[in-house]
Amino acid sequence: MHSFLTRLGSCVGHRIAQWKLLNSKSRNRSSRLVKSTYFRVESLEDRTVPTTLTVGVGQEYATIPAAIAAVNPNNSSKTTIDVYPGTYGAFSVPSNLPNLTITALPTSTNPHGVLIQPTSVTPLTLSGVSVGGAAIDIYASGVTLGGLFTVDGSKDTDGNLWAGIRVIEGALNCTISGNTVENIINGPAATNVGIQIGTSLVSGSIATGSGTISGNTILNYQGAGVLVDGNGSAATISGNTITGRGTANAGVNEYGVEVNGYDNKHNPGSTQFSISGNTISGNTISGPSGAPHNPNPTSAGVFIYFDNVASQSHITGDTLTGNDDGVLVQSSNSNNLMVDGNTASGNYGYAGIFLLSSNGVTVEQNTISSNTTYNGIALNFSSNDTIYENTTSSNGTSTSQSDGIFDLGGSNNLISSNTSSSNSGNGINLTNTSNDVVNSNTASSNMLSGLYDQSGSNDQIGTGGGNTFSSNGLYGVNLNGVTNVQVTGTSKSNNILYNNTNYGVYVQNNSKGVQINYDTFSSPSKLWIGFDSSGSGQISKEINDTFNTK
Repeated sequence: MHSFLTRLGSCVGHRIAQWKLLNSKSRNRSSRLVKSTYFRVESLEDRTVPTTLTVGVGQEYATIPAAIAAVNPNNSSKTTIDVYPGTYGAFSVPSNLPNLTITALPTSTNPHGVLIQPTSVTPLTLSGVSVGGAAIDIYASGVTLGGLFTVDGSKDTDGNLWAGIRVIEGALNCTISGNTVENIINGPAATNVGIQIGTSLVSGSIATGSGTISGNTILNYQGAGVLVDGNGSAATISGNTITGRGTANAGVNEYGVEVNGYDNKHNPGSTQFSISGNTISGNTISGPSGAPHNPNPTSAGVFIYFDNVASQSHITGDTLTGNDDGVLVQSSNSNNLMVDGNTASGNYGYAGIFLLSSNGVTVEQNTISSNTTYNGIALNFSSNDTIYENTTSSNGTSTSQSDGIFDLGGSNNLISSNTSSSNSGNGINLTNTSNDVVNSNTASSNMLSGLYDQSGSNDQIGTGGGNTFSSNGLYGVNLNGVTNVQVTGTSKSNNILYNNTNYGVYVQNNSKGVQINYDTFSSPSKLWIGFDSSGSGQISKEINDTFNTK
């Protein structure tokens, strides 16, 4: 090392001496030397030493706002604020402190001892509009908040606490993880939110926010456990346990997760989200007593509203129990929304999964069972939706008729490869539909019919792959007042109808233009195709069917 430094020093000294010599001889010579000699300067990597500030009894700062005020502007030192057990008031992270980390440090004797419990908060006004206050407001991007904070709204006395934790005014890519948020119930009815990303009460960049919400416990909120609010907002919501107040909410609608694409003028907008692996329960107005219920509006485990969904978004792998609707998608139009791989059971409202006036949505590989809802999966006034590879079973009660899959007033929907069994109504119910395609489904052991089509037109049952309708309490297929409906399989994949209590296909109420082709019927009593008093003229074509007496 010594010899290297000696040589380096010698070279540098020689260059300096040479420069002095040349400079003393000739100005032109010096000019030529400047042009032919250069120095390369390389930038060094960021060597900023992260700073940690501590808050608590006997620590550097007594309050969290005091520690935040001590952070260098723009957080150039990449500060972490460690908060020790104690009870603290509300605080906010200003926009000039990006990438700040605030961590609760519980102790073994006090594992949930970092308590954010404000008695009053200052409401925020954006563009002249009050959006209420929060226990924690985050205005800076890249902020991380976690490590078992408990945010408790039970001591608020001024009614300004509208949210537990809020990411707003254009704050992006924040992370909120491992916290408990509870008792957000003292603001105006239906405004109370556990964790909120963005706000639809104003427009423009200040309305948006984005972040990751993971591993939190959120309970006893009056409005929503998690709210993604306003055009342009985005969130990843995963692994949270979200529990509503149930009937204690006194008739106010509540949602475990709500995504609202509205802008401030009530125009539908676009958000982006992933809602996955959450356990969501207790979002109900009336609870199990007297179920099923159909309040309007209703509560739900997950609620997507007026959202045209900017890019691929999923509701996937969630467990939804004890809600009115498990998933409710309303007035949303997007081919980018997929509801897949969820489990909805023990819900009490209209459906385990409900698409209301929503188009282009895919509902795939969900398990909807043992709900006392009116339907397992419901599509009301929705078009171009895909219902694929779902299992709907044992929905309804002995005193209520619950269909496995119900389409009311829809058109061009694809219902394919589903299993719908042991429901207290029909396996599949099409009412006032047009151009629906029903392929490759199995509907068995339902109390009424495997498939019921009332007043449908141009619906196709089996044209892209035969269905199986078996052991249902009334009919395999019941056609009531339909027009140009085809119960038609293919030469390689017939519709199969067997062991239904009455006819395999029953046609009634002046149906017109019915086609029954490429079907296989099995009935020991020859109850293959039946008609009411309107007679066999309701059928325009019947060919290539197979009739068995087994």
